Amino acid sequence: SRPEMVLRRIDSLCELQAAGLKDVWIGIESGNEKIRKEILNRKMSNDEILKAFQTIRGLGLQSKSFNIVGIPTESIREIIDTFKINLKAKPDKTSYYTLMPYPGTKIWDIVHEMKLLVQIPDKDGYFDDKSNIQAGAAPAPGVLNTGPLNRYHIVSFRYLWYLFFYRSKWYRLDVHLKYISSFIFWFAKGLVEQVRSPIFKS
Repeated sequence: SRPEMVLRRIDSLCELQAAGLKDVWIGIESGNEKIRKEILNRKMSNDEILKAFQTIRGLGLQSKSFNIVGIPTESIREIIDTFKINLKAKPDKTSYYTLMPYPGTKIWDIVHEMKLLVQIPDKDGYFDDKSNIQAGAAPAPGVLNTGPLNRYHIVSFRYLWYLFFYRSKWYRLDVHLKYISSFIFWFAKGLVEQVRSPIFKS
């Protein structure tokens, strides 16, 4: 659902809960309002997002957030904004996906104009699923850079996400260290790529 719809349809939400609704999944996408409005065409404010999760929690429902990293023009600071809003919203579960641009969309046009695409889709317009870096997927570079960041940086933030939001694994030191070392490895690989390619700017 969209956070603004949750706030506008609280009565409907209560009716659905009475009918057996247990949890609500909300698309945050990005924690940065400028990225959401200018690139993703999502007009909701951060306050609306936080109020939506608070409303769901107040009704006794479980919540899950959907998030996207690797958006055109996105910087490290804007990725961190996505971490921060999830920490404030306190969803019961989170999902982390990399952006997959598809032909015919505004983002596809932006990606081509900025020359950010590093993998070409097949004849049907689909990318290799392994390049969609999501929860539980094998680590692999994505299909595009953001401009300020490259696809290796984007992989690295996946491991920070695990460290912050996969709380059930925090007690395992080996997993904790794996996430940290994987973040360092992929981020360093991104820095090497940044030096080699003049397209990236800090």
